[in-house]
Parts: sequence; structure tokens; C-alpha cells
Amino acid sequence: MYKVVSTLKILKNALKILNKEQFSNTECLTNIVELALKSIQGKLVTDPLNGVWCDAEKTWCEELLRLRKAKYEYLSQKAKISWIKKGDENS
Repeated sequence: MYKVVSTLKILKNALKILNKEQFSNTECLTNIVELALKSIQGKLVTDPLNGVWCDAEKTWCEELLRLRKAKYEYLSQKAKISWIKKGDENS
């Protein structure tokens, strides 16, 4: 049992580092992607048949969707943790 607990403690530290590196700046990245997408969409207004801008818009839209989903999942987890810590205050 001790071996399992010590392995889990090591894994916990590694996962904390991974979380900070990968997901700590999603809000900032979302703002950057939104600005880039607006810029590309502005260029598409002037030249709507340009295939390069259409492909770039599609790529940036997918990235924005991925970042928004990550933010939603983060906030959902945060709400669940808060609810677990505080409990149901109506009972």
C-alpha cells in the first residue's frame, strides 16, 4: 500500500506541473486567437474568394472552439470542487 501511495504522490506533482504548463493561460490565448480571427475575417470581407484566408479562418475557428471548450471544462471542474467543499447549503 505504501508503494501505491508514494507513486500517486509523485504522479500528483507531475500532473500539477503539466496542468500549469498547458492550461494556465487559456484566457490569454483565447483573447489572442479572437483578435487573430477578427483580423482574418476583416481581410475576408475585402477578398471573400481568397482560399488562403478561408483556410486560415477555419483553422482559427477550430482553435478558438478548442480553447473555449477547455475554459468551460475548467470552470465546470472549479464549480464542482467548490460545491464539494461547501456542500449543499439548503440542507
